[in-house]
Amino acid sequence: MTKTEILDLFETIPGPVIATTDVAEHFDSTTEGARRKLNDLCDEGLLDRRKVGGTRVYWQIDGMGR
Repeated sequence: MTKTEILDLFETIPGPVIATTDVAEHFDSTTEGARRKLNDLCDEGLLDRRKVGGTRVYWQIDGMGR
């Protein structure tokens, strides 16, 4: 589950956001492992996040390349 693989997942998941469960299921990983990777991408400025209800969603920041 590399940075590029996670960013590529945005092309296959319908909608502008993904959740930790989307990443965990796609890569057959734990939700905690997926959350760590997604948060790392947020820390790098490639993704942003917000909690909606009980789910944290992530989206790509416009204009940021890989």
